[in-house]
Amino acid sequence: MTGVLKYVGAAAVLGCAYLAARRYRKFLLRRVEECESFLKLIEHIKGEISCFLSPVGEVLSNYCDEALSEVGLLTGTAQGMSLYDAYKGCEGKLSVGDEAKEILERLFSELGKKYKNETVAALGRAEETLSAYTARVKDRMRDDMKLAAALIFGGAMGLLLLLL
Repeated sequence: MTGVLKYVGAAAVLGCAYLAARRYRKFLLRRVEECESFLKLIEHIKGEISCFLSPVGEVLSNYCDEALSEVGLLTGTAQGMSLYDAYKGCEGKLSVGDEAKEILERLFSELGKKYKNETVAALGRAEETLSAYTARVKDRMRDDMKLAAALIFGGAMGLLLLLL
């Protein structure tokens, strides 16, 4: 009976390792998806302001994005919050890295407080910086997934050696 319990324990350890690696993979994919969603949002805002001279408060009234809705950004703006306040409210739920959060916070805090040309230029700078960050995250993502899987399964194998 104790031999069976060892194998059940080994299967449980390997199962937990698999689930941990899978969860980390989803986190990395969500990080890229959110970065790309914010890039689309910035592009949308820039187009609305530069082409239609839309006020910042009205720019997001017809904008839809699943990733930004899941974290609550678009829900906050639909409830009448400013983009900066909605961003601060959902900042803890975001998977984007600290560098991207700094870029977005700086942009959203200044948005709507300057003239059109300055606002479009700030949106362009933020788009360029966030685009470079997203490219770096995408490049590193595959290596990060492999490293995480190797560390998690290596740790699980080490634990199995101690158990068995």
